[in-house]
Amino acid sequence: MGAPMVPTDRRRPDSQFQALVEHAQVGMALIQEDRLLYVNPKYCEIFGYSRNELLAGMTQLELVAGSDRGFVASNMAKLLGGALSGAAFVFRGVRKDGATIDVEAHGAVMKIGDGLAHIVSLMDVSDRQRAAEQTREDAAQIRALLEQPVAAIFVIKDDMTIGYENRRFIELL
Repeated sequence: MGAPMVPTDRRRPDSQFQALVEHAQVGMALIQEDRLLYVNPKYCEIFGYSRNELLAGMTQLELVAGSDRGFVASNMAKLLGGALSGAAFVFRGVRKDGATIDVEAHGAVMKIGDGLAHIVSLMDVSDRQRAAEQTREDAAQIRALLEQPVAAIFVIKDDMTIGYENRRFIELL
């Protein structure tokens, strides 16, 4: 499969923009009055739904884990109310298969007709969140091992000063 064809007619920037959004590597959606009006293919992939399923009356909040719905709804209301010019936050989303995913969202407001709408870009950051949690767990385990009273442990820095010492080392001094 080759690169996507992007229209080159400079008189039709709307078709170029549509091609750009359709091939974006982030999920994009247009939401008005809590209804999904537009979703790109990546958005569908992130949540595991077809475009038709999402546009058949689903709300953005149906894709948010129950424990995060208030948080997401509050951010969306602040955007529409003008309290925020843009928003970026992470929430737990729910895929069609019921799996929970970590989603990073970036949102802004735009005028459509007589109303306002949210334009949202999303990324599944589940792997990044899991890696960060694993790093925190590993660091906690290392700290716990270093503080064991069995052995005296110390680290000497380049300038020949002690950069770290555990309790057992201090007890032996």
